[in-house]
Amino acid sequence: MSGPATTPTALLSRERALKALSLRKMGLTYDQVAAQCGYKTRHGAIQAVRRYLAKYEAADVEEYRKLELERLEALESILAPRVFPKKDDTTGLAPKPDLQAIDRLLGIKHMKFKLLGLYAPTKTELTGPDGGPVQFDDARGRFLGRIEAILERQRVAVRVVGSGTGGDGDGVADRPVSLAGGVGEVLPAPAGG
Repeated sequence: MSGPATTPTALLSRERALKALSLRKMGLTYDQVAAQCGYKTRHGAIQAVRRYLAKYEAADVEEYRKLELERLEALESILAPRVFPKKDDTTGLAPKPDLQAIDRLLGIKHMKFKLLGLYAPTKTELTGPDGGPVQFDDARGRFLGRIEAILERQRVAVRVVGSGTGGDGDGVADRPVSLAGGVGEVLPAPAGG
Protein backbone atom coordinates (compact mmCIF):
# COMPACT_ATOMS: atom_id res chain seq x y z
CA MET A 1 0.00 0.00 0.00
CA SER A 2 1.43 3.40 -0.97
CA GLY A 3 1.86 6.24 1.52
CA PRO A 4 -0.15 9.44 1.42
CA ALA A 5 2.57 11.34 -0.51
CA THR A 6 2.33 8.97 -3.49
CA THR A 7 -1.40 8.49 -3.82
CA PRO A 8 -2.84 9.79 -7.09
CA THR A 9 -4.78 12.48 -5.22
CA ALA A 10 -1.68 13.67 -3.34
CA LEU A 11 0.39 13.73 -6.52
CA LEU A 12 -2.27 15.73 -8.40
CA SER A 13 -2.55 18.14 -5.49
CA ARG A 14 1.23 18.64 -5.42
CA GLU A 15 1.33 19.15 -9.19
CA ARG A 16 -1.46 21.74 -9.00
CA ALA A 17 0.31 23.57 -6.15
CA LEU A 18 3.55 23.55 -8.15
CA LYS A 19 1.69 25.05 -11.13
CA ALA A 20 0.23 27.71 -8.80
CA LEU A 21 3.73 28.52 -7.55
CA SER A 22 5.03 28.71 -11.10
CA LEU A 23 2.24 31.08 -12.16
CA ARG A 24 2.88 33.22 -9.10
CA LYS A 25 6.58 33.38 -10.01
CA MET A 26 5.55 34.68 -13.45
CA GLY A 27 3.81 37.57 -11.70
CA LEU A 28 0.17 36.51 -11.84
CA THR A 29 -2.09 37.61 -9.02
CA TYR A 30 -3.54 35.02 -6.68
CA ASP A 31 -6.96 35.60 -8.25
CA GLN A 32 -5.49 34.71 -11.66
CA VAL A 33 -3.64 31.72 -10.19
CA ALA A 34 -6.86 30.46 -8.58
CA ALA A 35 -8.74 30.73 -11.89
CA GLN A 36 -6.04 28.95 -13.91
CA CYS A 37 -5.37 26.19 -11.39
CA GLY A 38 -8.99 25.49 -10.48
CA TYR A 39 -8.98 26.75 -6.91
CA LYS A 40 -12.38 27.99 -5.77
CA THR A 41 -11.01 31.15 -4.17
CA ARG A 42 -7.95 33.35 -4.07
CA HIS A 43 -7.40 32.11 -0.52
CA GLY A 44 -7.26 28.51 -1.78
CA ALA A 45 -4.43 29.43 -4.15
CA ILE A 46 -2.56 31.27 -1.40
CA GLN A 47 -2.87 28.30 0.96
CA ALA A 48 -1.73 25.85 -1.72
CA VAL A 49 1.40 27.87 -2.48
CA ARG A 50 2.19 28.29 1.22
CA ARG A 51 1.69 24.58 1.94
CA TYR A 52 3.91 23.67 -0.99
CA LEU A 53 6.63 26.06 0.10
CA ALA A 54 6.47 24.77 3.67
CA LYS A 55 6.49 21.12 2.65
CA TYR A 56 8.60 20.67 -0.47
CA GLU A 57 12.04 21.36 -1.80
CA ALA A 58 13.99 24.04 0.00
CA ALA A 59 15.58 24.97 -3.33
CA ASP A 60 12.19 26.08 -4.68
CA VAL A 61 11.59 28.09 -1.52
CA GLU A 62 14.95 29.81 -1.83
CA GLU A 63 14.32 30.49 -5.52
CA TYR A 64 10.93 32.02 -4.73
CA ARG A 65 12.47 34.12 -1.94
CA LYS A 66 15.15 35.42 -4.35
CA LEU A 67 12.50 36.25 -6.95
CA GLU A 68 10.40 38.18 -4.44
CA LEU A 69 13.51 39.99 -3.22
CA GLU A 70 14.34 41.03 -6.81
CA ARG A 71 10.79 42.35 -7.26
CA LEU A 72 11.00 44.36 -4.04
CA GLU A 73 14.35 45.80 -5.10
CA ALA A 74 12.90 46.77 -8.49
CA LEU A 75 10.08 48.60 -6.70
CA GLU A 76 12.65 50.35 -4.52
CA SER A 77 14.56 51.56 -7.57
CA ILE A 78 11.34 52.97 -9.05
CA LEU A 79 10.54 54.88 -5.85
CA ALA A 80 14.08 56.07 -5.07
CA PRO A 81 14.02 59.16 -7.36
CA ARG A 82 10.78 60.30 -5.73
CA VAL A 83 12.16 59.77 -2.22
CA PHE A 84 15.65 61.16 -2.87
CA PRO A 85 15.13 63.80 -5.58
CA LYS A 86 18.25 65.24 -7.23
CA LYS A 87 19.20 68.86 -6.79
CA ASP A 88 18.25 71.26 -9.53
CA ASP A 89 21.45 72.31 -11.36
CA THR A 90 20.28 75.90 -11.83
CA THR A 91 19.04 76.62 -8.31
CA GLY A 92 21.07 74.08 -6.35
CA LEU A 93 17.94 73.14 -4.40
CA ALA A 94 16.36 69.72 -4.18
CA PRO A 95 12.58 69.49 -4.48
CA LYS A 96 10.66 68.18 -1.52
CA PRO A 97 10.50 64.38 -1.37
CA ASP A 98 7.17 62.67 -2.06
CA LEU A 99 5.83 61.66 1.37
CA GLN A 100 3.59 58.98 -0.11
CA ALA A 101 6.58 57.46 -1.90
CA ILE A 102 8.53 57.49 1.39
CA ASP A 103 5.68 55.61 3.06
CA ARG A 104 5.59 53.01 0.29
CA LEU A 105 9.37 52.64 0.33
CA LEU A 106 9.26 51.96 4.07
CA GLY A 107 6.61 49.30 3.46
CA ILE A 108 8.81 47.65 0.83
CA LYS A 109 11.79 47.73 3.20
CA HIS A 110 9.63 46.15 5.90
CA MET A 111 8.71 43.31 3.52
CA LYS A 112 12.38 42.84 2.55
CA PHE A 113 13.45 42.65 6.18
CA LYS A 114 10.77 40.05 6.90
CA LEU A 115 11.71 38.06 3.80
CA LEU A 116 15.37 38.07 4.79
CA GLY A 117 14.66 37.37 8.47
CA LEU A 118 16.42 40.53 9.63
CA TYR A 119 14.05 41.32 12.45
CA ALA A 120 15.23 40.09 15.84
CA PRO A 121 12.74 37.82 17.58
CA THR A 122 10.63 39.50 20.22
CA LYS A 123 11.60 38.39 23.69
CA THR A 124 9.06 38.54 26.49
CA GLU A 125 9.98 37.94 30.10
CA LEU A 126 7.81 37.85 33.19
CA THR A 127 9.28 39.48 36.24
CA GLY A 128 8.39 39.56 39.88
CA PRO A 129 8.49 42.52 42.29
CA ASP A 130 11.23 45.08 41.56
CA GLY A 131 12.06 43.38 38.26
CA GLY A 132 13.32 40.25 39.97
CA PRO A 133 12.40 36.71 39.00
CA VAL A 134 8.89 35.43 39.57
CA GLN A 135 8.79 33.36 42.74
CA PHE A 136 6.45 30.53 41.88
CA ASP A 137 6.56 29.08 45.38
CA ASP A 138 5.35 32.42 46.78
CA ALA A 139 2.73 32.72 44.07
CA ARG A 140 1.53 29.19 44.76
CA GLY A 141 1.35 29.88 48.49
CA ARG A 142 -0.61 33.10 47.95
CA PHE A 143 -2.96 31.29 45.58
CA LEU A 144 -3.58 28.49 48.07
CA GLY A 145 -4.08 31.06 50.84
CA ARG A 146 -6.74 32.78 48.76
CA ILE A 147 -8.48 29.48 48.09
CA GLU A 148 -8.49 28.68 51.82
CA ALA A 149 -9.93 32.13 52.63
CA ILE A 150 -12.72 31.62 50.10
CA LEU A 151 -13.52 28.20 51.52
CA GLU A 152 -13.55 29.61 55.05
CA ARG A 153 -16.06 32.29 54.00
CA GLN A 154 -18.19 29.59 52.39
CA ARG A 155 -18.49 27.61 55.61
CA VAL A 156 -21.79 28.50 57.15
CA ALA A 157 -22.74 27.96 60.73
CA VAL A 158 -25.98 26.14 60.41
CA ARG A 159 -28.31 26.06 63.35
CA VAL A 160 -29.89 22.69 63.34
CA VAL A 161 -33.30 22.57 64.92
CA GLY A 162 -33.58 20.01 67.66
CA SER A 163 -31.27 18.76 70.28
CA GLY A 164 -28.55 16.20 70.30
CA THR A 165 -27.00 17.11 66.90
CA GLY A 166 -23.95 18.64 68.49
CA GLY A 167 -23.86 16.37 71.46
CA ASP A 168 -24.02 19.20 74.01
CA GLY A 169 -27.73 20.00 73.73
CA ASP A 170 -27.36 23.56 72.46
CA GLY A 171 -28.92 22.75 69.07
CA VAL A 172 -25.80 23.70 67.07
CA ALA A 173 -23.89 21.14 65.07
CA ASP A 174 -20.35 20.64 66.35
CA ARG A 175 -19.25 18.93 63.11
CA PRO A 176 -19.07 20.22 59.50
CA VAL A 177 -22.44 20.61 57.84
CA SER A 178 -23.21 19.83 54.20
CA LEU A 179 -25.62 22.10 52.42
CA ALA A 180 -26.16 19.73 49.52
CA GLY A 181 -29.65 19.95 48.14
CA GLY A 182 -30.36 22.93 50.39
CA VAL A 183 -30.88 20.76 53.49
CA GLY A 184 -28.51 20.99 56.46
CA GLU A 185 -27.09 17.55 57.11
CA VAL A 186 -24.53 16.78 59.78
CA LEU A 187 -21.59 14.90 58.29
CA PRO A 188 -20.14 11.91 60.10
CA ALA A 189 -17.56 12.65 62.75
CA PRO A 190 -13.96 12.20 61.65
CA ALA A 191 -12.31 8.98 62.81
CA GLY A 192 -10.95 9.21 66.32
CA GLY A 193 -13.09 12.21 67.24
